[in-house]
Amino acid sequence: MAEKFPHSFTVNGRGAFPLDMLRYDRAFPADGAAVDAISIALGDPDACNIRRVTLRTSDKRNVTPARWGSFGWPVIAA
Repeated sequence: MAEKFPHSFTVNGRGAFPLDMLRYDRAFPADGAAVDAISIALGDPDACNIRRVTLRTSDKRNVTPARWGSFGWPVIAA
C-alpha cells in the first residue's frame, strides 16, 4: 500500500512559525520533533534560535518555496 503522505520537505527559520502555510501547502509536521519546533514559536514568537522543521505532504507540487521564503522560513530540502 502506498504511503498517504510520501513527500517531505524541510524549512528553517526563527521567530513566529507561519502556521497558515501548513494549510496552504496541505502539509503537517513529520514527527514529534517538528511539532516541538513549531510549538516553541507559539510560546515565544520572538525566539531567536533558528529551527529546522520537517513537514510532510501528499504531493510535492503542494510545496511553495517562494511563499515559505516570504515568511522568512525558506525551504532548504524538498
